[in-house]
Amino acid sequence: MSETVAYPFLRPLAGTISAAAWRYRGYEGLMELGGVIPHWDYTTDIVVSRNLDVHADNLLEECALRDGAKFVISVGLTTGDVGIRRSLWKEELLISRGQGVLEREISIELPGQELQGHLDLMTSVSLVDGEPKNRLAPSFPGSRIWDDRLVCQLEGGGGRLPMEASDFTAVDPRLGKAPWMFHLETSDLDASFLGHFQVRLNSHRGDVIEAIHNSDTAILERLTNELVHHLISQVMDWDDYSGKSDDYEEESIGWTVSQWLDQAFPEEGLDEIMAMRKRAPAKFRAILSSTFGGHHGD
Repeated sequence: MSETVAYPFLRPLAGTISAAAWRYRGYEGLMELGGVIPHWDYTTDIVVSRNLDVHADNLLEECALRDGAKFVISVGLTTGDVGIRRSLWKEELLISRGQGVLEREISIELPGQELQGHLDLMTSVSLVDGEPKNRLAPSFPGSRIWDDRLVCQLEGGGGRLPMEASDFTAVDPRLGKAPWMFHLETSDLDASFLGHFQVRLNSHRGDVIEAIHNSDTAILERLTNELVHHLISQVMDWDDYSGKSDDYEEESIGWTVSQWLDQAFPEEGLDEIMAMRKRAPAKFRAILSSTFGGHHGD
């Protein structure tokens, strides 16, 4: 299976915004940040840097924006098994024709004691404000016109669960007490689970944010339990889901759900599991809760 991403607004062509590779100072001097940082321990801070170039005229022309458009360059980081994305660095750009190539140097110090397992660095350029020339131009603040991502392991660190925090009340005041929501970006069963599934935390719930930052066992078990139930229930309703992990790419959405079902229901086939979910939903939910932990009271 393959997935084509269609953006609802114009984005610049390749090369209009370009970024050099991330670099860091390692045991052999200044080194390119690749798939792993060797010979490193958690008492050592990491300074990462890169250069980013923006071709001003091309950017305005290709995005159909008038002079004076304002953008922001942002760098975010997730790290650890439960990775909440946090902002590391921002700089605004006011773009007008005739500016040529705007060069920016990004340099960020990462405290070693705050890092766990891996670095997931996301660089993006988003619209802050601009006057569109036509209806295809980006017009809403926050429209991301360019992004770049690097994942680097620290000492061979393990897995991660992508998370982002935002205030749910900005969307709907009735969501103020909700601790989190789950978002699956694709129905492609062979797509990467970690690349397309996201936990959205409610920043209005400071108690939840703090508990997750502190790796509180009870809240993480509840989160895991609800996440597994949500994704299993969603994917089981798809007509093309077979229930067999061998039918899908490893670490994909289909493979992940199948592994969970095999763990919770080792003796039942997909038809039997679906029948239990329909006829005895409380039992179905309780088995998942018992398998994956957490305490849930409906």
